[in-house]
Amino acid sequence: MTIPRRLVLEPPKWFFDFNVNHMSGLIKALFSLCVAGVIVTLDTTVWVFMIMVAPAPFIFSGLLEVVLDYRIIRNLMSSHTRRGEDQPVGLDKAQRVQLLTAVLAGNLGMEGVPANPQKELEKVLDISKHPEEVELQLRAMLASQYPFGAAVGAPILLYIGSFIYTLATIRSTDGDRGAARALAFGIWWMSIVHVTAISGCLLASNNPNTTAAIVKQKGIEVGLQKRLDYANERSEMEDKIQARLEAWSRLPLSYKARYEPVWMWTRGKSKAGWLRRTSAWRQHWFREKVEMTNPGWVFLASVAFSLVLFPCALAFWIEYSTPAKGLGCRSLTILGMNISENFRNFFMPRFDSQEKF
Repeated sequence: MTIPRRLVLEPPKWFFDFNVNHMSGLIKALFSLCVAGVIVTLDTTVWVFMIMVAPAPFIFSGLLEVVLDYRIIRNLMSSHTRRGEDQPVGLDKAQRVQLLTAVLAGNLGMEGVPANPQKELEKVLDISKHPEEVELQLRAMLASQYPFGAAVGAPILLYIGSFIYTLATIRSTDGDRGAARALAFGIWWMSIVHVTAISGCLLASNNPNTTAAIVKQKGIEVGLQKRLDYANERSEMEDKIQARLEAWSRLPLSYKARYEPVWMWTRGKSKAGWLRRTSAWRQHWFREKVEMTNPGWVFLASVAFSLVLFPCALAFWIEYSTPAKGLGCRSLTILGMNISENFRNFFMPRFDSQEKF
């Protein structure tokens, strides 16, 4: 799936260590492929289940990253006229490169990881010495992202196609409660489409190998104890707990690279962290243009609220209206999920007067 993630459940490498030239090797190959298929299916099922039961953090964090990307790019060439001066002052080329790097690689973790991508990219992307090379590298980072049509268009068309087929066939099953419940579940499933569409709008590629190739540094092998040590370096308690759980799970990272992408539910916070560490952020006039204000937080939470509410409300209405009409276990499940997710949507924004973004 195209929705960003950090960890993956994959079969061990020795599963594929067999010789097909012998009968015993063929039997082992067949067994390994069957078990590997079960593992991959389980991995996809768990990931889809996580997205479906808790879409609010995915949607809110993705929207936050979209807004930050938009504001950075929109104000990249902006300027400011100081009081008492006639000549406007804008960002220099180095500051613009820092901002573009934050846009294109802001999904890579900087806390509790073996290597800091922002510092290493800043050393490599020196526009004063190699302007043409820096331009090519930034374009390569942007081009490494999946095309919007492939990342978003295909899943949405598949969903719409199956939905239209269900509507066309449901006419022949009037009075069938099973058909109504299947329709309600299909509408409830729409939250995954929303998450997929938002993830396809993000400019930072989830694959960190392009960034690692630009830096020209090899990957770093990290064991369990080192992972736990890195977890203690994180600034927030929730991040420390998450990092420890990841270490104890011993699940491999989705990408074998020097840098590590963050989960989608923390991509907005990660992008804001990259932005705060740029020299442009220290320019008061630029910070005022890109930082999130209280009305901006409310608007963002409202959009996320609507994207979660819409499929849940339709699914709840269908379940509630299906005879016997009234509240049942299915409609209450949808209602409870909707309340919990939208409650989370309105409490995810953090209004910190010292670190606005």
